[in-house]
Amino acid sequence: MKKILFVLFLLIAFGGSVFSQFTSKNNYTGAWTNNNSWVGGTAPGTNLSTNVTIYGFITLSGSLTFGGAGGDLIVRDTLVIDGNLTLGNNNNLTIHNGGILIVKGNVIAANKVDIAGNGYFIVFGDFTKDGAAGQGSFTSDDSPSNVFIGGTIDVPGGWADGPGDVFNCDGADDYEGTTCNWGNFDDILEDPINDFIESTCSSKPIITSQPADATVPEGSNATFSLTSSSAGITYRWQIKPNGSADWSNIFNDATYSGATTNSLQVSSVTLAMDGDMFRCVVRFTNGCSTTSNAATLNVTSGCTITLSSDPLTENQELCVNNPIDEITYNTTGATGATFSGLPAGVSGSWSSGVITISGTPTVTGTFNYTVDLDAPCVESESGTITVNELPNVVSIVGNNVSCSSNIDFYEVTEDVDWTYSWSIEDEAGVIQSGANTYQIEVLWKTKEELFTGPTAMDTNIIKKVSCEVTNLNGCSKIVEILVTIYRTPETGPQFHIPNTYGN
Repeated sequence: MKKILFVLFLLIAFGGSVFSQFTSKNNYTGAWTNNNSWVGGTAPGTNLSTNVTIYGFITLSGSLTFGGAGGDLIVRDTLVIDGNLTLGNNNNLTIHNGGILIVKGNVIAANKVDIAGNGYFIVFGDFTKDGAAGQGSFTSDDSPSNVFIGGTIDVPGGWADGPGDVFNCDGADDYEGTTCNWGNFDDILEDPINDFIESTCSSKPIITSQPADATVPEGSNATFSLTSSSAGITYRWQIKPNGSADWSNIFNDATYSGATTNSLQVSSVTLAMDGDMFRCVVRFTNGCSTTSNAATLNVTSGCTITLSSDPLTENQELCVNNPIDEITYNTTGATGATFSGLPAGVSGSWSSGVITISGTPTVTGTFNYTVDLDAPCVESESGTITVNELPNVVSIVGNNVSCSSNIDFYEVTEDVDWTYSWSIEDEAGVIQSGANTYQIEVLWKTKEELFTGPTAMDTNIIKKVSCEVTNLNGCSKIVEILVTIYRTPETGPQFHIPNTYGN
């Protein structure tokens, strides 16, 4: 009887120890609070002082606390905590080879954290070292470690920063984002684990427009953009160089700008960048993200535009209503061209790599024109066409009816800056004075001189008086007047012969 009582006493006194170990079922996927997830059919609570070993894929909606009185968390498979994790003074965390622990909130650790090779410890929020500065450790067998922290780190100075420690920043294989043995949530984007993390998110940013492929000539700039309808997001652009299988984060430098915005600019592209692919990771502050489609950069061999007509044609001066000297350019890599600034009456065209500008301007002024090669080319050429006005002279004033041997006067508008050159058709008259002025005196030739040959029997002939007026710009205008010249009547003694026939 005493022996039976003693056994009962032991069971009562140490009953807690008999059931102090919780182990999830091997290769079982389930919730932390589901009894079926655990060996023995009993789920642990979330405020513990006992050992918990994870063999399956377990998810906990809420926070998990180890109170410090005892109990370790041992992760041999996968545990996702959608909340905070607190480890007290007597609570250790061990992540074995291949184990994954994801905490979507903050982590407070007061004691030992040990991560074996190929083990992952991912903290969406902050990591805080609690307890005495000389207590506990944070080590990983990988270099760099597979520890990624999305928030801030609050640890005593010198804690866990020696060789092999997670917070060491003197290693040869440190992460680019932190330059330390641990990575941030930019660095995790380059790790294969990121795809798995995304699978644990219930809500992700929404991308409303995806980046598009860009085709640009060598030496120019390319831009990739996207838009999102989600709020509270960040951006991180990535690149997969042509021929590479891996994506890597982009940081702002001489080549890239806007690496953490919705629009990435690539400056001064080279032919070596042809085929590079770009994408953007859009992320909530809780770490859940959406990756955009990839866009490809196509770099052409470059475009050129070269003047092929006489060099003087690119900057020419002429008079209105006169054809310009044709302007031509040779192009390479172009598919067309657009023209701006040409005067009315002048147009440009592109055909088979040759640009031609021709026509007759109908307006005056100075026209600075530009020829832009069509996209993706960015090259252009420009020039000036100066169109001068003609002299503002309308007509010749003077007699349009006269007689042989008469003297007549003809004139046009006077301007001291103009020059004048008069002429008379077939030299039917002689300019007596004013041949180089705005007014001339004309002596028409005699009837004997004017009415000869085919016109000997005519009573009048029509001759043209012309004046070419030239202004200071060298522009000339010819005005004319048609003059009808009548034969002068016969004069002198008249003889009458009497009719004596029949007498």
